Amino acid sequence: MKARLRSLAALTLAASVTLLVACNDAQASSVVTMELPDSEAAAVSTLSFLPDDFRGDPRDTRLFPTSVSYRDQEVGIKVIDVGAGDFWPAGSTVGDVLDIFAGGHDWEVLETGSEGDRSWIRIKTEGSDSPDSDPRVRQSAGTTSGSVGGNVGQPSFDVYGLNVGDRSAHWLVVFTARSADELDELVSLFVEAAATMP
Repeated sequence: MKARLRSLAALTLAASVTLLVACNDAQASSVVTMELPDSEAAAVSTLSFLPDDFRGDPRDTRLFPTSVSYRDQEVGIKVIDVGAGDFWPAGSTVGDVLDIFAGGHDWEVLETGSEGDRSWIRIKTEGSDSPDSDPRVRQSAGTTSGSVGGNVGQPSFDVYGLNVGDRSAHWLVVFTARSADELDELVSLFVEAAATMP
């Protein structure tokens, strides 16, 4: 079972390119106190309060009702029911998933933390652009001879992520970004959106 979960963790990382960076004090406080969705309806409602545009890139909600992405999917926020059995084994909790990510694999664990039931992990990895990705990114990126999560010879970039949730819950919030600053902004936007919920 653990080998399967490790394999699933690697696939989740590759699929959503979820990664992390060390938190500043303000962000760590936000992670501990932010309101987290506890249902699909709450996730959809919270994400609906995010802006239509982030750093000049339009919002995209085509893939899942519980995700908002900007810039061709590599920057965004997803709220995932890890217990639904769609990817992780049915009944998985946030704690199960975060424990797998804390073990590292093809990513660098930058930080793990918890306060009460609330837990988080920050990781960092490399992604690579597909030929049809944003040309602004391809022009500014270097090339890689084979990077984590990347393709040989494809332009590469750092991916930063933050996964946060309550260990006993089934809803995990996943932030992904191309820089620590972008990650901080996404977390702040989510905290503001969650605070506006009735």
